[in-house]
Amino acid sequence: MIGFRIMMFFVSIISYIIAISLLKGNTAGIHGKVYESTTDKVGYGKALGKIILFMACGILCCAIAARGSRDIVLILAAVIAISSSCLVKIQKRFK
Repeated sequence: MIGFRIMMFFVSIISYIIAISLLKGNTAGIHGKVYESTTDKVGYGKALGKIILFMACGILCCAIAARGSRDIVLILAAVIAISSSCLVKIQKRFK
């Protein structure tokens, strides 16, 4: 379980870096149909940055709670469900 905790910790750090970059307005790494068709590219990047920041917090919680497997599954399922619904809302808003 220690390997899982270390891996999740590093994934959360990388996600934090990406989220902070997006929140500062750096949208060079974003691509896709919605990004290409929107006029507010910086606003779209900041909205995605908020979701990625939430996901990074959830991944870090999983790394901390890696002692029991049921806790990890519940936390990951909640993070995936919430972030997916927020992502769909953002995709529809900027379409």
